[in-house]
Amino acid sequence: MIKLNILLATTNEGKVQEIKELFKNYRVKDIDFITLKDLPKVDEPIEDGKTFFENAYIKATYYYNIFKIPTITDDSGLLVKALKNEPGVNTARYACENGEKPNSVKNYNKLLNNLKGVKERQACFKTSMLFYDGKIFISSEGKMYGTIAEEPRGNNGFGYDPVFIVPKYNKTVGELTEEEKNKISHRSKAVKSLVQKLKVYF
Repeated sequence: MIKLNILLATTNEGKVQEIKELFKNYRVKDIDFITLKDLPKVDEPIEDGKTFFENAYIKATYYYNIFKIPTITDDSGLLVKALKNEPGVNTARYACENGEKPNSVKNYNKLLNNLKGVKERQACFKTSMLFYDGKIFISSEGKMYGTIAEEPRGNNGFGYDPVFIVPKYNKTVGELTEEEKNKISHRSKAVKSLVQKLKVYF
């Protein structure tokens, strides 16, 4: 049986493994996932969209036009109510200065500093996901609601996971097992929605 090659257009290894595992959980077969590490290195696109969807669109069209491989992109971020939905589309680069590479610990430490003394700590993780094959766009979205911890807890996951508390478990995402996270995460919900649409496409 012929397998379809799909490019997961990200260099974030944590995200790659999470998406692959989620596709496996939703029993999508006959796909060989390729990542940017498997292909010749190219410049990254300028993600200057004002929304997660716009950035996912920028990445999907950019990488498809270069490699001509059906492409899945996502743009995810953290929206904190007390900070007027910061860090938003700047989630990955929240603490970056002078062009330095994103650093998760610096990012969430900046977030915690900005929330010092703030009691209302509601937050939402959001993912916009997009599949593009050169002609057809298929999009999905997922959200996970919670609060921001006073200090980081747990060593699992990546990004802001150690400071995002999930009310259902009263734990940070960094304290959850991979299985627990994949049942409730914003990315899980976006993947599930995308998978349902891709099954029709296939």
